[in-house]
Amino acid sequence: MARFQGSDFAIELPEEYTDESTYAFAFPGRGGFRPSVVVKTERLRTAVELGEYARRALDTLPGLEMVLNEETAYGRRCVYDWGDAGRRIRQVQRHILLADPARVVTMTGTTLRELYPQTEAMFEAIFDSYRSLA
Repeated sequence: MARFQGSDFAIELPEEYTDESTYAFAFPGRGGFRPSVVVKTERLRTAVELGEYARRALDTLPGLEMVLNEETAYGRRCVYDWGDAGRRIRQVQRHILLADPARVVTMTGTTLRELYPQTEAMFEAIFDSYRSLA
């Protein structure tokens, strides 16, 4: 058995496991909403084009509107809006394609659209700090 250790837990797993973790981090709230960042790793069985990978998110949530889907030096940056007209949610995502093992890391920052100008720099700084250890 292999030992995996998270920030506040440890677990023993069979040697053949793959780490496809999802980590969620919440920050002090404003306007009755707590901004958050989620880091998700998805292992790949076949090659993927990041633009198409990002477009697939549109199928996951009814009413999701893609505001931006651009190629960048690190991979892909996407911005989505969704939810009630009076309280729209804005999500910014950074998709990074990594090899050995093949995987996509998606970092998602979520806040109210009206608060996005105050949280965008924090999200980008967090995303910029990401380093793969595998």
